Amino acid sequence: MKKLNLFNLVFLVLFFQKTAIGLDVKFFKDKFLTGKTLAGLVKDKNKEISDVQGNFMGAAVDFFPGDDGRFYCIKGINIYAKGGEYPFLLNIQYKNGEKEAIEYKFLIEGRKIEKKEEIKIPDKKIKDITKENLANEDVYISNIIKQVTEKRMWWSNFIMPVEGVITSSFDSFRSINNGLTNFFHLGLDIACPEGTQIKASNCGEAVLTEKLISRGNTVIINHGQGIFSVYYHLSKVEVKEKDFVKKGDLIGLAGQTGMSTGPHLHFGIFANRTAVDPEDWLQGSIEKFIFDHETAGLKESENGR
Repeated sequence: MKKLNLFNLVFLVLFFQKTAIGLDVKFFKDKFLTGKTLAGLVKDKNKEISDVQGNFMGAAVDFFPGDDGRFYCIKGINIYAKGGEYPFLLNIQYKNGEKEAIEYKFLIEGRKIEKKEEIKIPDKKIKDITKENLANEDVYISNIIKQVTEKRMWWSNFIMPVEGVITSSFDSFRSINNGLTNFFHLGLDIACPEGTQIKASNCGEAVLTEKLISRGNTVIINHGQGIFSVYYHLSKVEVKEKDFVKKGDLIGLAGQTGMSTGPHLHFGIFANRTAVDPEDWLQGSIEKFIFDHETAGLKESENGR
């Protein structure tokens, strides 16, 4: 992973008005690098909160009620965003009718193209692929992962869906066939033999199980509250749409369908409509920050239900 210097690790939170006595607002102390996940907690020790709404980097931020009167949010920071200072607007509604409006500012560090991968896909694999249908496929995926359901289905940390060698990191920059498409790689490529079992990274509902032009055989799992995991280039899909899967369940077999140079799995996570580095989710850092007052969030025996 990239290391930021001390200056860039500054966690900038500025209050622009006097906040209510007893109001406690915390944010996940990440590096605030684009492509990372920002999480926040809001609680008032003296008054009951009925609703919290947020806005960050020009987009609405969904807050969800937790136990003990807490509200929390999970927001992905777009990897293509420019570095700089961004306001986070927080609007709090109390059950007694009072309202509180606060503005914070965060210093965001933009991604730099430090590693560029030139990839050659065989002509037979891309004979029907154009920039137009690649764009259409991206829109299709975007319309699926923009759903936000109230119920949380994941519990504890996410797991690696397959054992293997990570051949491409989350933030590598790619050029496919001399500029057919150029993009940041928004996931992990994990090399493994064709036919290797692929497992669900966490509990959730399968919302897409079909073959796409560039992504090949694809599974997308909705974990609730705007969190999705994606699995591309499968040789075979082993689940159907609307199936509920538990963490570790078989969902498919590794392959090289779609735009792929060899057998592997592309694994990614989306948070609040934005692709994010899976690292914090695999380590359980997000879960621990939000639910450290619970016994590991949802219990494993509940299977996310």
